[in-house]
Amino acid sequence: MEEAKELPIQAPNGARVRVKKYERSVITKDTLTSQILQDLNMRGIPNLTEEIDLGSVSNYPLATGGFSDIFGAQRRNGSPIAIKLPRIVSNDPKDNGLLVASRGIYNWSKCRHPNVHEFLGFTLFHGRIGTVSGWESNGNVRNYLESHDLSYLGRLRLCVEISEGVSYLHQTGIVHGDIKGNNVLISEDGTAMLTDFDDAELGERSLVFMTTGRLAISLRLLNWSWAN
Repeated sequence: MEEAKELPIQAPNGARVRVKKYERSVITKDTLTSQILQDLNMRGIPNLTEEIDLGSVSNYPLATGGFSDIFGAQRRNGSPIAIKLPRIVSNDPKDNGLLVASRGIYNWSKCRHPNVHEFLGFTLFHGRIGTVSGWESNGNVRNYLESHDLSYLGRLRLCVEISEGVSYLHQTGIVHGDIKGNNVLISEDGTAMLTDFDDAELGERSLVFMTTGRLAISLRLLNWSWAN
């Protein structure tokens, strides 16, 4: 695989920057796990496998989604984390679970906003690629509203924060595709944060994810970094 090429160009504000331009890669259900890990790593997405305290991982999922299980764990530094793994639903080693998981990792890694749950990295766990994020003890917004007697203004604030998260995604060229109560987490200080990017669509990207019977078209992604 070719390394990213750095090209000096002028940004719209007149500043001189260097652009990292990656050759486009296509990931299908036939792509080897090792190749997917390499593609994700090459794009600066942290592999946290060695940083997870395996003895701290919960024996059973602490939460479940439509096609995934969420386990509680700790990093070796003691910080609590959530590991989200695609659920194995068939005996076919080439089903789309790995494809969906890697797409969710790639899309989520592009997000940086107070109202989007912070993505920490990915891990290879029990033969599955999963996402790693901070553990939010308040749970999702549905749990939070059931356990907290929020005022009208408090509920309105959550609606505004969710809207700001959605607005950020759209400005970034991301369509979430599955916004619902279970996919809105509440931080320790009560801030609403969007999560679960398995169904998200990203306009410009250097990784293309091809599923059976579906045509995926992508542009190369330009990652900007200030020139030295």
